[in-house]
Amino acid sequence: MKFAISFLTLIGAISFASASCPEVKLPAYFQAVEIAHRAGADMDLQDKNGKGFGKIIQKKWKVAETFELYNAQDKLVATARKRLLSLGSTIDIKDCNGVMIGTVQENIWKSFFGVFSTQYTILNGRTQLGSSQKAEFFSTKFTITNASKQESFKMYRRSQSWVSDVWEVTVTNANLIDYRLIAMIPAFKTSADNLRRTEAVLDIINEVLK
Repeated sequence: MKFAISFLTLIGAISFASASCPEVKLPAYFQAVEIAHRAGADMDLQDKNGKGFGKIIQKKWKVAETFELYNAQDKLVATARKRLLSLGSTIDIKDCNGVMIGTVQENIWKSFFGVFSTQYTILNGRTQLGSSQKAEFFSTKFTITNASKQESFKMYRRSQSWVSDVWEVTVTNANLIDYRLIAMIPAFKTSADNLRRTEAVLDIINEVLK
């Protein structure tokens, strides 16, 4: 009897661990809209008609910067966490069960005037799944391609606003790269830029007060 109970418990644990995660159904075009007047860089995901189909929530009070992707039913889809003590920004994305999906690495080029270019590399272990091409300047544009340089996603953000960011995303071919590796990029980029703007303002204040 004990063996039977233990066996059933083991089967239940395996079934739970391998349970599939909820998904977000991406339309061909959508917007990631930063929710204004909130701490962090929370974002609503909206279709072309403004209807919400998911959201990205920044987890406050975490030692490592963390975002969670939810679907329209408020079910956790994936979690993205920035590594501590890494060169540049390295973001690990895991599914709802904590299973690694992949990694996004951010590379930044700066000039005297600030950040002028950012490039992302999407990895599965040491295997490169895709990358982005981007220019900063007066707006932000990303083209995400797979390892064969086939276009998968396009992202566009107008010149930065002091109120909230709005990202426009066009899905060219969602089958080329797992969307969960891409969906977190606008939130992390907005969060990083918000921090840079705050630091720039503090630098100016310090200079004035000297």
